[in-house]
Amino acid sequence: MVIIIVLSISVAVWRISSDSSEDTPKQKPLVDYPSASSEQVESIRSALDEGYIIHECRVIPSNGEYQGYWIGARFTADGNDRKGARIGIWFMFGSKSKPQGFYSVNQVAYLASKMGLAEPTKLGYSMANQEAKDLFKALTR
Repeated sequence: MVIIIVLSISVAVWRISSDSSEDTPKQKPLVDYPSASSEQVESIRSALDEGYIIHECRVIPSNGEYQGYWIGARFTADGNDRKGARIGIWFMFGSKSKPQGFYSVNQVAYLASKMGLAEPTKLGYSMANQEAKDLFKALTR
């Protein structure tokens, strides 16, 4: 009797988690990363090619050797956040209120902003870093 109940619950959970229909809302990330400051958003906006619109921008403070923030932005060229949204990841030096220079972490950020890639520098940051993965996941709809 107990085995049947556990099996039934497992099947029900599997069915819920395997439903990939468009009508099913995606789960929110386990961690809600704070929004970027207006100064950080403006730094990203000024670096993006003309015409891109930022819909959401989140940050993770760096706990590594370099002081700064991992910044992720979801942006589009046409303003339609549902279709064609891109997610760029950057590493920005400085504080939230006084951002300084920054590097692109993924190719999307590099191509949209032309900011240098962090990976070939002594920073060595890339999408292999956990912070970059977490931001990307948090901004994915």
